[in-house]
Formats: sequence, C-alpha cells, structure tokens
Amino acid sequence: MVFRASTLTSVVALAALLQPAATVALQPSLDRRGIEQAIVIGQSSIDNERARFHEAYRVPVGVSPLDALEVVTPFRQVVIAAEQNARRRGPLFGQRDALLALGAGPDRVDVVVELTFSPLNVLLGVPDYTVEVREAGGVAPVALLSLEAVPRNTVRVRVPAQPYPAPPAPGTGVGGGGTLLGATLIVGIATSTLRPDGRYELRLLEGATELARAEFDLAGMR
Repeated sequence: MVFRASTLTSVVALAALLQPAATVALQPSLDRRGIEQAIVIGQSSIDNERARFHEAYRVPVGVSPLDALEVVTPFRQVVIAAEQNARRRGPLFGQRDALLALGAGPDRVDVVVELTFSPLNVLLGVPDYTVEVREAGGVAPVALLSLEAVPRNTVRVRVPAQPYPAPPAPGTGVGGGGTLLGATLIVGIATSTLRPDGRYELRLLEGATELARAEFDLAGMR
C-alpha cells in the first residue's frame, strides 16, 4: 500500500495517540492541543484503530438489568462528533465545531448506563432507579449533575461510536403499544468532582435495593 506523505504522517500521529501509557488519564478541560488530538482520532479512516479507542470507554457488565456502561469524557465527545461528521462527509471539522459539540457541558463526564428488562415485564415506564457513583474504596458518593432516563421499546442497535440513545420513532414511545424492552440512564458528573486517574464504582439502586454495580477506571481514558 502506498501512502502520501500527509497520509503517512496522520497514521503515525494516530498510532502515537492510541498507544497505552501510564500518563493517560481524564482531561477535565480540553485545551487546543487536546481538541486537535481528539479530531485526529475521530477523522481517522482506520476503522480498527477508532474501534480500539472507543473500546477503552465501554465496560461490559451483564448483571440484569445492567448490560454495560459507556463513559463519555469531553475528549471522547469531540472524537465522536468528528467521527460522525466524517461519516456523513460533512465539511472540515475544526476547533469551533469541537466547542459546539461540547456545548454547555465542556467540563462534564457522562456515564451512559444501558439496561435491558425481562421480555415478560409489565412495566408502564422506567422504574424509579437511582444511581450512586463513588471512588473505589471511598465512603461518600460524588455529587451528580443530572440523571436522565430514556425508555427503549425496540431492540438496541449499536451505532458505531455513539452511546447515546436515538430519539424514539413516532408511535414507539411508552404507551405507544410496544413492550418496554429497556432503558438508557445518562448520569452527568462534573469533571471537577472526579480524580483524573481515579477508579470509580457505580451502583444501580431501586429504593434501598442494589440491583447491580460496575467499576470504571478513568486512568487510560482521556
């Protein structure tokens, strides 16, 4: 395979960004260099490398009803936005687009909690779940910015590099005649309350009953 100099440079740069390193950890606030690096990953045409990047942010669980966690840091949010732009062949994605993608939450980490319910359930809506997040070995949970529950009446389809649930199609929402198959909880946490290289535990609760728990490690995520 023949690469032009600019393409080879991009491949080398991407490989360097994806190398595991002990110094990699959550970047609470992205500077210009961090945004540029996220854009390089998102715009890469090497599918396997992008998949490898995203895999580090996904935590399989498999303890009913908790399927998995997705961690979306500010860095990964820019990667996702740049990747989506490249997929739809949009115009050149730059710093301004990255800032727009971060929106009003440039200092926020989202933990996306994927749930699947029993197909025999008779639920009329998402149960009144609560979530606790605390540092592993810690006593007090960290303060949450928000907790949003999005019901799901269809089989989950994994969209590359996009953990957030798609808006429900007309007529498929709760009460639209479909069985509630699952839900997605989006847990918002301020980066200022997290240790960049910390390991955290998420507990899914229904009342005082713990349904499942999982750990995610910010060391290795950006």
